[in-house]
Amino acid sequence: MPPRLGGWGLGQRTVAAITLWRTVYLAPRTPFHPELLLHELRHVHQFRASIAFPVRYLWESVRRGYHRNRYETDAQQYAALRVRAHASHPPTQDV
Repeated sequence: MPPRLGGWGLGQRTVAAITLWRTVYLAPRTPFHPELLLHELRHVHQFRASIAFPVRYLWESVRRGYHRNRYETDAQQYAALRVRAHASHPPTQDV
């Protein structure tokens, strides 16, 4: 249900995922992509950083729109950076 509510807030049927405090909700049949999960993990960090985060997030979305919301861009950058870092330094396997 939370992904559907998040989607409605954006004028969509649903979203792939939504984070509420320390809980990440994935829409049904959403694949567990590392970048999506890292993006949502960043939102957990944002919730933990400030009790006012939900209000600030909503205000950012109203003022700048979802895609230019500073918390969304921060989460996108956080996830992309970690995915790129992992790709350039994959873990080694002992043989």
